[in-house]
Amino acid sequence: MTLSAPAQLDPELPERYRLSTGARAGYVVLGLFLLAMPAFILITLEHSAAAEAAVRLLRLALVALALLGLWLVVYAWRWCLTLTPTTVAVRGVFRTRTLARADIAGRRLFRSRNGTSLVLEPTVAARGALRFSPNTVRTDARFDAWIDALPDLDERDRVASEARIAADPQLGPTPAARQARVATARKVTGVFTVVSFAAAFWLFLYPLPYAAAVCTAAALPWAALALAASSAGLYRLDTDRNDVRPTLAGALLLPGLALATRAAQDIGLLDWPRALAWALAPAALLMWVAWRISAGYRAETPRARRAVPLWLLLAGVYGFGVVVLGNALLDHSGTRRFTVQVLGQHINRGRNISFHLTLAPWGVRNAASDVSVTRALYQNAQLSHTVCIRAGDGALGIPWFVVRSCS
Repeated sequence: MTLSAPAQLDPELPERYRLSTGARAGYVVLGLFLLAMPAFILITLEHSAAAEAAVRLLRLALVALALLGLWLVVYAWRWCLTLTPTTVAVRGVFRTRTLARADIAGRRLFRSRNGTSLVLEPTVAARGALRFSPNTVRTDARFDAWIDALPDLDERDRVASEARIAADPQLGPTPAARQARVATARKVTGVFTVVSFAAAFWLFLYPLPYAAAVCTAAALPWAALALAASSAGLYRLDTDRNDVRPTLAGALLLPGLALATRAAQDIGLLDWPRALAWALAPAALLMWVAWRISAGYRAETPRARRAVPLWLLLAGVYGFGVVVLGNALLDHSGTRRFTVQVLGQHINRGRNISFHLTLAPWGVRNAASDVSVTRALYQNAQLSHTVCIRAGDGALGIPWFVVRSCS
């Protein structure tokens, strides 16, 4: 569908629009597959020696899968969008939702890896928006004319953002100077994003020297906050696709994720409650600083408030990574070493494959315990049947340990 200039509404409406042949075929094929697959699995279960409780749970899951397949098939044939000069209605499997044209505030277009979604937003939020994918619907010129005549809310937001920039005297003496500063800021955020990706990959793939990789990732979010605080509101800390101001979200997101992942992979903890309690301090500080910096544009763009849960998550992830890694790296109290027998090995093949060793009792561990290790250490343990553990009391009083190959 092409969104162009508004056109006159066609008096010959109503018109009904159904899913395209390709989209309908895709839903039907997927639905039939989900309907057929449980039957094959159930036949296999009849000859399985699995526990009865596990079989019952699996049967319930298969029934849910079959119901989803049935829903997809029915959806492919029932879905219909109906336009009249004054209303739009979308019929699904169980109900039909209708919006009067007078109650539609405008349209938004969302593009993602999964396709394009058109959202018709109502003037009264309680009524709920209508969302569908125009690429899966057999449309025509009358459909385009009806949709194009609605206000483009994305364009409205972009224009409003540009107007706020042009009118802000803190960003420059003239509108032209302010726009030039925005262009420069976009280049700066590009550099921050590249550096953040580089720091994250450094920590993920080859963290040597280890302390330097950790310190770089730990410092980047604070550098981004300092830049945002000194910019008079020019830089955003979250993302809003219709705001022309550049965002430093990448510098806040990527390093924290890398730190937390590295901490979870490399460091074992013997006192999780203490670690989580300590993690609250940097998390709360990061959240408070970000909240204060964003106070100015939160009032301008109510959508910014929706980023608060994401900020809480990112701050918590960052706090955990910094505390766990810092507790081990700054531990100068002396470490203890143990050679431990490997009692067993197993691989968890979920969404992400993980490798685990079952270790004999060691140090303060009075019973056999399970630890997650790298693929290389897992393979080495198959040959040596032992691993070496280095343990310490922690700079923050959080007992920690690292499992390594004895060779």
